[in-house]
Amino acid sequence: MNKVPFFRGLKLKLFRREESPDVFLDRVKGVIHVGANTGQERLIYESRQLNVFWVEPIPNVYEIL
Repeated sequence: MNKVPFFRGLKLKLFRREESPDVFLDRVKGVIHVGANTGQERLIYESRQLNVFWVEPIPNVYEIL
């Protein structure tokens, strides 16, 4: 029997999606972003007009954020 292992099959399904991996953001009103780093995702959130609560625990990285 030649079955695809569960996790490999799941990975294949995820990568076959034709929609953006961020499509779930179209269904939310806001985001709590833990580990925000320097806010690289800000343009994605801004384009969807989301309220964002940024959490970055490293002080010098937070200052950049």
